[in-house]
Amino acid sequence: MVTVIGGLLVGALAAYGESVALVLVAAVLLGAGYGLTLGSGLLEIARLAPPSALPSTAFLHQGAAYSGFLTPLLLAVTAGAAPYPALLTGMAVVGLLCLWVTARFSRGNPP
Repeated sequence: MVTVIGGLLVGALAAYGESVALVLVAAVLLGAGYGLTLGSGLLEIARLAPPSALPSTAFLHQGAAYSGFLTPLLLAVTAGAAPYPALLTGMAVVGLLCLWVTARFSRGNPP
């Protein structure tokens, strides 16, 4: 998740400065972050779900994870509301909030 947040922030800098090099760095960070997030989500499902629910739970996780591919479309649709750097920074803030909530409540409630 931290890699995705970093990729969003680098992407915001790339959009602000119109830097091709930063776009490449952001693409690497976002791609690695997406893969790590997908993999760790599947590991959490394997750890938390009962064996009889693993297939359907993994299916739902994959569907939710792949819905992230709609993000560029949503950014393009909302681009008139705010500039891309602001939209990407806002997404990073939402990611930080999700990370904080996950860290706060996962430590006190282990399975």
